[in-house]
This record gives sequence, structure tokens and C-alpha cells, in this order.
Amino acid sequence: MIIKLLKKYKYIAGILAVAFFAVIYSSCDITNPTTNLAVIFNTLSISTNASVNFVDAATGAPIGSSSNSVLVNVNFTGPGASQIVSSLDEPISSISTKFGLAVFGVSSSFAPTAQNPVVVTLVASSSGYQTTSYPINIQSTGDNFYTIHMIKISAPPAGTSTAPSTPVPTNSSGTTTATTTVTTSTETTSGGSAGLTINSGTSVTDANGKPVTGTLTANVTYLSGTNATSTGALPTGLSVGVINQDGSTSQGSIQPAAFASFTLTNQSGQLATNFSSPVTMSFTVSGSTINPLTNAAIANGDTVPIYSFDQTSQNWKFETNAIAVSNGSGNFTLTFQVSHLSNWLAGWILSGGKVCTNNVTLNITGSFSALTLKLKAAGQTILTENVTSGQNSLTLKNLTLPKGIPVTLEAWSLLECPATLVGTTTVQDLCSVNTINLPVNASGNRTDVAVAVTAFCKNQSPVLEVKPSGYTIYVMSPCGNIDVGTVNNGSITLHGFLIGQTYTFGMVYKNSIYTQDHTVQQSSYTFNYDIADSVCNADFK
Repeated sequence: MIIKLLKKYKYIAGILAVAFFAVIYSSCDITNPTTNLAVIFNTLSISTNASVNFVDAATGAPIGSSSNSVLVNVNFTGPGASQIVSSLDEPISSISTKFGLAVFGVSSSFAPTAQNPVVVTLVASSSGYQTTSYPINIQSTGDNFYTIHMIKISAPPAGTSTAPSTPVPTNSSGTTTATTTVTTSTETTSGGSAGLTINSGTSVTDANGKPVTGTLTANVTYLSGTNATSTGALPTGLSVGVINQDGSTSQGSIQPAAFASFTLTNQSGQLATNFSSPVTMSFTVSGSTINPLTNAAIANGDTVPIYSFDQTSQNWKFETNAIAVSNGSGNFTLTFQVSHLSNWLAGWILSGGKVCTNNVTLNITGSFSALTLKLKAAGQTILTENVTSGQNSLTLKNLTLPKGIPVTLEAWSLLECPATLVGTTTVQDLCSVNTINLPVNASGNRTDVAVAVTAFCKNQSPVLEVKPSGYTIYVMSPCGNIDVGTVNNGSITLHGFLIGQTYTFGMVYKNSIYTQDHTVQQSSYTFNYDIADSVCNADFK
């Protein structure tokens, strides 16, 4: 993440002056008169950074890269959207990227905490992919790393089916002028699908009550209950917060029948959420789905709860009950009406005496730069968490799962492609422990690398040499763009890199990416990045 670079600078000569003013002032410049070089030291103005990696849900490959230009547009919505800023600490409502990686920050005037987080929803769209609504919850300053799995319409992952992007005609006031039905294809492994019908004459508004006008496009994605979490397309794991029918909240463990994502956006990325009259949704679910209330396969006439994902609280909210109706093929259809769009769950959220809930401190030992942690129970991924260098201890809060089921925690290193399993441990009873120790032992001959990072504006006079703070360094690979740490005063230590392996290191500034390749053979390097003239002229002229 890039901080705001200085537009004005002073020249200070002398080695003693460098040491003195580097401590006293928040930033300073030093001119070397013999080389016509101005050195600028930056201090961190944004203390909360976010990196979002966009990958194909089926392949895990980044959507776009430094050499493959694919545009992903992101709009920010939700209660925390006003706190989102650019790398220059300027308020933004949207961002675009062509290399599968978006970087932004939280306003320097706000420090998020677990009690007062920044809750924001990213609405991501890209040609050929389903529009994705993805909530994030930023609870602390520092680096925050997220991965959004987007589903390609022509090649969805196993357990998933999609519908082609479908236009929804409206007039100038945001009222539909025709009835539109969108239904996904049948998912091959489960026989499931999802559908949406919006009647003519329905007024469409966003979360703030503003009419959504223009060219509206509907996207529907179905995820079978047995495959949904493995695709990464579900916004939560199976351990979730629940808003119950009486409005109370609790923790629970999902036993799913099916999931679906319904999005409706206009050409500006404005997300429709509310309707003046109910719209009709439907699920077709597999006949092999087990109803936990009967401990038998779902049957004609069974009641199946329907939940929506509440973007503000990031809990699943009970909406209604649907009745399972046999469709004659061995599967069952659930039909219900709602007044808003979101991610939707058909299934059961177990709570009370059937589950346990616990807060667990996870201690990670070993040298690493970027890991994905997967907490698994009964073959299902309950929780996925990304951690970066320095996050050796974290608390997994409100973990909820059925009692008596062993839980396995896996650590996957993201430095190489494909990701490598570098640590695993199994806990027989999560309810009985408060601490889990997870040693990380990446294979191969590895080293930590001390790096000096310098950004140059070579065509300025004098030439500007920037010693940055706040830049995030990424490893760019076919498996994604991985956040490996943030530069401080032109320095960063990269952990656990394989000796002899060639890595592409990238740095983002003003939505441009600067990359270079290094084969790790030593314990220290200098990364020199040449900043584009247009950027230098805008920021330093």
C-alpha cells in the first residue's frame, strides 16, 4: 500500500543533518549536489491497509496479472464505505485494477478496532464473471489481506452453476418495465439450481433508499451445500453469527442445503438491495440432503429455513421458511418471496446444545511471509484466514461447530505456486482448548531476505529517490498476488523464501504496478522501482 508522497520538499545537506532531521521531522529530503539527486524519506500516513486479490474460483489463478490486462471494477458500499481512501488518503467510492490486485486504505483519521470495525462491502465486476458482493470486516490497523473468488460464467467451479448476465429493464425512476426471470443452469453434481423473478412495476433502490436507474443487470450463482465452501465463493465459513427469528443473536454452525448469490447492479456499479414489492426466489436442492431435525434425507413437505447474509452485522439473518416440494426427479424445490437481495442460504444453522462455541488463540511458529489457514471439520472448511508476516498470534473468535467432531488446522504457504501445505495439527475437542500451537515447517532450503526499497522519478530535476513507508510488496505468481509485507523507511524483511527460486516482486502505486524478478541467492537485495513520469509530474512537479 502506498502512502501519500510529498508534493513539496526541502533540501537539507550533510550526513549529520540527515540523521537529525530523519528523527525530528515526519519527512525530509536530502540533495546530493554532485549527483543532482534528491532523497525523500516518507512516513506512514495511512496505518490501515487492505489488499484484495481477485482469483478465478475454479482455477485459483489471478484475474489479470502484470502481463495480462483484465479489468476488475470495485465499488464500495455499506456502513464503512465513507472510511475507504486511496493510497494518497483521499476518499474513494470505487477502484479499478487490471492486474488482479486492488489496494486501498482506511482513512488516517480512523483506527479500526474489534469493537469499532470498518464494515464495508466490495461489489466486484469483470467481463465474463459473475458480479460478486463480498463483505469485509477490518478490525485492526496494519496490513489486511483478502482473496475474492470470482466465478467465471463459462467455466464455474465444481458444485457451482451460473446464469448468463441478464438485463432488467427499468424506467428513469428505477421501476421495472417488464417481468424478468433468471435461473441458473443445473449444477451437475447435485442437480441443484437457483432462480429469481422480478415482477414488472417493482421499484428498485440501493441500501440508502436511492433509486437504481439505468441499465440493470442481474447475476445469479448457485452453490451446492456440499461444495460451496470449497470454492471460496461463500462470504463466510460454516461457523457463523445468526440473527434469529425473534431478533436475538447467537452463534451457530451451518448445515447447508444450498447457497446462492443474487446481485443486481447498474452500469455505474450501484448495487440494488431493496424492492417495493416482493420478488420470488427458488432453490432446487439435492434429494440426498440430510435434514438434521429428522436425521434423514430431505422429504416432501419438510420445512427448510431460509437465511440472508446481513452486510452490516455480517451475520446470517433468518428470513422465512420454505416447504420442500418434490420435482419428480428425486430433488426438491424451495420457493419463497423476499424484499431485498443478498447472499442466501437454504439450510439449518445448529445452535444451543448441539454445538459448542469457543475463542481460540492460535500461535504460529516458524518463518513465513504469507499463509492461508484452513480450519476443517468433517471434510468441510469452517474458516479460512489469511495471515502475513508478523501475525504469529491471532484469536479465532466465536468458533462454532457440532460437538464431538475433530478439527484439523492447516497452514498453506502462498509463496510458491501451487500453495504448499507447511503445517497441520488436529484437535479432538475444540470446546476443551483455548490455545492451539501450529508449527510452520516449509520444505526446502529457505532464507529471510533483507530488502532496501527505492522508488525513482528519473526524469525530474533533481532526480527524486524515494525511501518509502507504507508500500506493500507482493509476490506475483500464477496463483495470485500475495501480500508479503509493508515497507518501512525503505526497508523490509521478507521471510521464508526458497533459495534458488525466482520470484516476481511487485509494488503498487496509483493503480500502476511495478515488478521485477529476483532469483533468491543471498540474504539482502535492493529493489529499485522507476515510477511513471505521469505520476511523478502529478505528485512532485
